[in-house]
Amino acid sequence: MKSFVTTQDGSITAQKADLGELYHNRQGAYGEALLNYALPTIELLSQDQADLVLLDICFGMGYNTLVLVEQLLKLDRSINLTVTALDNDPEFVAQSLPLVLDQPHFACFDQGMQNWIIAAFKSKDWQCFSAGKVNVKARLLDNDLRQALQEDLSDSKVGLIYHDPFAPQKVPRL
Repeated sequence: MKSFVTTQDGSITAQKADLGELYHNRQGAYGEALLNYALPTIELLSQDQADLVLLDICFGMGYNTLVLVEQLLKLDRSINLTVTALDNDPEFVAQSLPLVLDQPHFACFDQGMQNWIIAAFKSKDWQCFSAGKVNVKARLLDNDLRQALQEDLSDSKVGLIYHDPFAPQKVPRL
């Protein structure tokens, strides 16, 4: 069972009752994704880089990927982003994405893009969408990373990995 909590930056996160831990820090789910994932990714992109392949492990509420897409839209630069998201709780992903996307932080995503994001991260099949100069191809896998590496990602050319698990003392296998 998960309950939703508002963080200090106004974004929401969830609390995983069986762990007694939040998905994000209390300062802000949006801010955490921006500072720890999206901005460092933007800094790593070369000026002429046209493609980025992302593996987002422990996708959760989707903030890390969503904030990256939001930041790429602000750059107003052509880029093809391919995202494979991994999470072992696809029902939670489906439940939380509409709540996350409904926040003011994601006002840049029109209703069509929000619908696409929700559909893409409910599907194991690739879904494609364009917003401005950003082309996104995405899917959600609900298997273990070790299994995904052997079955679904064995021939992928991943250029970037987001790994955002719960605290090691709570879930050491991650």
